[in-house]
Amino acid sequence: MYTANVEIEKKKHLISLDLEKQNLEVLRQTNDRIKIKIPDPEIVYREKIKRDMLRERLANKKVLLNKTKGAVRNLHVKVDIYRREIGFSHKSIMELEKEIDALRNQALGDAKVSIV
Repeated sequence: MYTANVEIEKKKHLISLDLEKQNLEVLRQTNDRIKIKIPDPEIVYREKIKRDMLRERLANKKVLLNKTKGAVRNLHVKVDIYRREIGFSHKSIMELEKEIDALRNQALGDAKVSIV
């Protein structure tokens, strides 16, 4: 009976050891999964620096874009002014040509009258 009890206790002990090994393996796997999810601090720091540099570049590009947009607006205003000036110039030229034609016709009429 003593031997049977010792054998039962051995089996219980072996089962306990096997369960302990299984639990340790599960714990190791869980720790591995956690380590994978927790990023390396050096990588995090490098990514932060890179992100900050990109943000600064983006801000600089936004400033440049706004300057360019302002310059484009100014150029649109200038183009509109020049178009109006061209239109006014065309009208002035047409009026001057009419006056020149009228003066030419008058001068030719006066010349014909003096010749006859």
